[in-house]
Amino acid sequence: MNTSEFIAKIAAYVQKYAPQYGILVHSPIIAQAILESGRGTSELATNANNYFGLKYRKGRCPTSTGVYVKQGSEQNPDGSYASSVMQWCIFPDMEAGVQGYFDFINNSSRYDNLKGVTDPETYLKLIREDGYATSLKYVENHLVEKKPPLSHKKARRRCYKILKRAMVYPTATEVELLSNFVFCDD
Repeated sequence: MNTSEFIAKIAAYVQKYAPQYGILVHSPIIAQAILESGRGTSELATNANNYFGLKYRKGRCPTSTGVYVKQGSEQNPDGSYASSVMQWCIFPDMEAGVQGYFDFINNSSRYDNLKGVTDPETYLKLIREDGYATSLKYVENHLVEKKPPLSHKKARRRCYKILKRAMVYPTATEVELLSNFVFCDD
C-alpha cells in the first residue's frame, strides 16, 4: 500500500471510530498513525497491525489478538533514551488496530480528558501529559501550531510541512488528502 492509500484507509477508520469514543478530533490521530508507523511500514505496523505503538496491557484492547515482543525505547526526562524488550499489541488488521487505539485510551481513566477536545494541538499535549508517549517533542513532531481558519492553499502548504516530517517528499496527492483532515477538526 502506498502512502496515499495508507492515509486514506487509516483516516476512514479514525473517522468511523472516533465519535463512538467521544473523540472529536481526527487529524492528530491520523498524524500519530503516520509517524508512529512510518506511514504503515514499521515492524509493528507490518507484523502486528499496530499503527500507534500500543504496548500490551492485559484486557486493555479487546481487539488485540496477542502479544508481539520486540526491542523498544523510551525517552527519559533528561533527553536520554532507555531501550528494553517490550510487549506490544497484535491486531488482526488495520481496522482492529485503529479500534484498539480508541479502546486503549478509553479503557484507562487517565485519558478521560481527551473526550470532547476540539483542538488538535490540545489533544496532543494532553495525550503526551497523560503518559501516552515519552518523547519530549511529541507534540511538535505531530502537528504544527493551529492558527485561525486558513485558505485551502495555505492549509495545503501547512499539510505539506506536516507530511514532510513523516516522509521525505510527500506527493501533491498526499498533501491534498491530508489537508482534508488536518485543518477540518473544528
